[in-house]
Amino acid sequence: MPLFPQQFLGQMYQNNGSGGGGQQRPPITLRLIVPASQCGSLIGKAGSKIKEIREVTGASIQVASEMLPNSTERAVTVSGTSEAITQCIYNICCVMLEVCTVLCAVMLCW
Repeated sequence: MPLFPQQFLGQMYQNNGSGGGGQQRPPITLRLIVPASQCGSLIGKAGSKIKEIREVTGASIQVASEMLPNSTERAVTVSGTSEAITQCIYNICCVMLEVCTVLCAVMLCW
């Protein structure tokens, strides 16, 4: 099952691609809600993981330092071209899946 519906991605590419005449569109900004318990893995030791994601995807990614009001989640802001955002969200999902896989393995050992 794909992470995003193909129509949504197609629309992002259409709306954000470089148009005729060399005009570039402004970057897209998305805000994701991520469990605070997984933000450490997303940031990595001394910011190494988030830096890697930025370098690999070309997207700007910021993790809010504070939790959302009355929540245990933090906002993660991703900006860039539609392709950069797609790659960045894929990488974020991979990190979150790794955390869940490790957590499930630990729980099965109990």
